[in-house]
Amino acid sequence: MPIIMLWLGVGDVAKMLVIFLGVSLPVIYHSFQGAKAVEEKMLWSGAAMGLSAAQRMIRIVLPAALPEILTGCRTGLVLALITMVTSEMNRAAIWRRKYPVQRARYGQYDTVYAMIIIIGAMGIGLDARSKRYAAGW
Repeated sequence: MPIIMLWLGVGDVAKMLVIFLGVSLPVIYHSFQGAKAVEEKMLWSGAAMGLSAAQRMIRIVLPAALPEILTGCRTGLVLALITMVTSEMNRAAIWRRKYPVQRARYGQYDTVYAMIIIIGAMGIGLDARSKRYAAGW
């Protein structure tokens, strides 16, 4: 994160890039592992039925790997929330804005705890929502 902030500054572009990089690794990893776990017999069966490589990818690999892909998305969602809060607090410390870092310096702990509770509730809500969507598949 510090290197990206040195290159791009402390604006929204740097924050979005850091979040994107933090989210993409678990999604790519879990997608790869899910696709790798597809049995070869399923792919051979699809080829025997005359499916092209793209059709096998859409009709066989994607449905078989979807639970693992959604696990990666769920992990990425948690990392996105953590990275967003961290980068925002880092930015607040640099620009001296009225965010939790500054509030804690002035002893306004009620505001700090309220922000922590709100951020935690957002995380729990997003995780519960992703569980519901993952269960629906």
